[in-house]
Amino acid sequence: KTPSSAVVNAAKVGEAKQFAVGYSYDLSKRTSLYGAFASTTQDANSAKLSAALKGADVQEVTVGIRHKF
Repeated sequence: KTPSSAVVNAAKVGEAKQFAVGYSYDLSKRTSLYGAFASTTQDANSAKLSAALKGADVQEVTVGIRHKF
């Protein structure tokens, strides 16, 4: 019996690694500033994080202000 074509043609899933760091600074009891950075590296078979191209590396910076009502 021959293996099914789904098993023979199974696509290799790529590998991705991510590093992230963030910080929050309180301006007052209810208001704070925040910032974060994340970097993801992927091998040629990976298309994670909605990257346009397989293997594309993704860097993200987030900053903002938070106020609690």
